[in-house]
Amino acid sequence: MAKGQATFAKRQKEIARLKHRDDKAARKAERKANPGSSDLKDMMAYVDEFGRITNKTPEQQAQEKAAAERKAVEETRRLNELNSER
Repeated sequence: MAKGQATFAKRQKEIARLKHRDDKAARKAERKANPGSSDLKDMMAYVDEFGRITNKTPEQQAQEKAAAERKAVEETRRLNELNSER
């Protein structure tokens, strides 16, 4: 009886090993088919003014901040114009 169980366990281990090998081969094929970018620019990380890590350069961060400020000023001006028309 023990021999049958040992054989069953060996068979299950072999099946698991083959499945692992197939999964690994599939992941390898996927990586080969869809290579990621290995440019230095894509690997760079920057720290913003609050100490958070971001993928945007300080120049891009400054431009976005300026755009947000301009939008806020325009919105305030538009609200003031609407209030003055009343």
